[in-house]
Amino acid sequence: MNTRTLTESDYEILTDWWKAWGWPIVVKDMLPDNGTGGIMIEHEGENVVAGFLYWSNSKMVWLDWIISNPKINRDRNRRYNDRA
Repeated sequence: MNTRTLTESDYEILTDWWKAWGWPIVVKDMLPDNGTGGIMIEHEGENVVAGFLYWSNSKMVWLDWIISNPKINRDRNRRYNDRA
């Protein structure tokens, strides 16, 4: 697995994921760093899950708007159901 910071082009990917899961589209100006203030987890070259990091002057960081790639979840469920 690989972790990287979000890029401008990831916002379109996340928009597709939000739609697929039936979530509202979060506008960029409500997200940290205008949509790039978060992380993407990749596995075997495919985007798996992402979330946004909210910082403050405290000693903690809040990870929110965590969303997963709906295609990967469907593929895993299909493989699980095929074994049953």
